[in-house]
Amino acid sequence: FTDATISAKTGFATDVGNDKITLASHGLSTGNTVYVKEGTIPGGLTAGNSYFVSVSGDDIHFHTTSADATAGTNKVDLTSAGSNDFELYADAGTLTSITVAGGASISQYNFGADGKVKMLLTDGTQYDRGQVLLQTFKNEQTLTKIGANRFDNLAAAGAYGITADSAGSAEILSNAQAPGEGGTGRLAAGSLELSNVDMADEFSRMITTQRAFQANARVISTADEILKEMMALKR
Repeated sequence: FTDATISAKTGFATDVGNDKITLASHGLSTGNTVYVKEGTIPGGLTAGNSYFVSVSGDDIHFHTTSADATAGTNKVDLTSAGSNDFELYADAGTLTSITVAGGASISQYNFGADGKVKMLLTDGTQYDRGQVLLQTFKNEQTLTKIGANRFDNLAAAGAYGITADSAGSAEILSNAQAPGEGGTGRLAAGSLELSNVDMADEFSRMITTQRAFQANARVISTADEILKEMMALKR
C-alpha cells in the first residue's frame, strides 16, 4: 500500500468558536475527503472517520456530506482544541501493487492414529488440517442408526461428560475427545469401521467346510468303486 499523504499533523490551531482548524500550506480544496487518524483529536471529530472539507485560505471546516462542504453549511461542531499529535490525512492510502505467491495444491493426505488430518502440499509443506474426535456412550444399544455409519438419539445413550438427557449435538461435540483418550480407541486409516471379523472363528469354519468337502468326495469315490464291483460281478 502507498503511504497516506499527510496534510496536517503539527502546527495547526483550532478555533472552537468558529468550528475550524487553521493550517498553513495544507494543500486541500473544498470538497476533498480527509481521514482523521489517532491522536488527541479536536472534540467533535472521530478517529477513523472520513469528512468532507470546505476551505477558505488556511482555514478548514469539516462536514459529513459533500453537499454540505460545497455549500459551506452544517459544519461539524468542534468542542475542544485537541493537540499537536492529532493526524489528518488527505487520503486513506491507495493499493498500488501486491504480489501473492502461487498457492501449492494438495498432493496427498492421511489420517493419523491420533485423528489428525495430515496434509502434504506439492511444494513439500506438511501441516495438520484438523482432527477427528471420538465420543463414547454408556448405553450404545440406545443409539439409533440413520444410515451411512451415522447415529441419532445421542443424548439418551449417555454421551461421555453429559448428564442431562436433553443435551444438544453441540454440547455432545464439545465433550468429544481425541482418539486414545478417555477410553476411546485409536484410528486405523484405510480400515473399515464395520470390519469386526473374528479371525479364529473364520479359520475354524473354513477348516470344517474343507473337511466336510473332503469327506463328501470320499463318499462319492467309495460309491463309484462299489458300482464298478457290481458291474464286474454282473459280467
